[in-house]
Amino acid sequence: MTGNILSVIYAILGTLAFGIIFNVRKLKLISGALLGGFIQALFVVFDYFLDSTFLTYFFAAFIGAMIGEILAVLLKCPATIFIIISIFPLVPGSRLYKTMTYALSRDRGAFILEGIDTLKISFSIAFGILIVLVTVRSYRHIRANIQKNREKLKKGQLKSKQV
Repeated sequence: MTGNILSVIYAILGTLAFGIIFNVRKLKLISGALLGGFIQALFVVFDYFLDSTFLTYFFAAFIGAMIGEILAVLLKCPATIFIIISIFPLVPGSRLYKTMTYALSRDRGAFILEGIDTLKISFSIAFGILIVLVTVRSYRHIRANIQKNREKLKKGQLKSKQV
């Protein structure tokens, strides 16, 4: 329990430091740091209830990207700021380190097992973000086309059958 609370605090501090290094401004920095801590807390909850590592990382990344998109609209800034900050605590750095350690020590079996797990985690994070980004971009594109067609219809440039 204490380890989980500490991991959330470390996630907040880590994302805060990450934002400072990349010169993220005040409100966005605080929002991003809290989002990073929230995503770490969600990760801990998902890890407790789900048996699948893939699903745990996927749902945490998915929710992080979704909240990042919402914050981007509310704070009128690029969503990339919040998405990158939100997945920062999820990045499997220690697993990648172990994978490389096994590779350098020529322990092929452990290298392959750890490498596959690392790739699965990386893929699940990327897939969670990808689904959100594609959905949001598609929605914005469809909404813009509908708006254009409405304007053309009002001006008489488009017949109602074409809509």
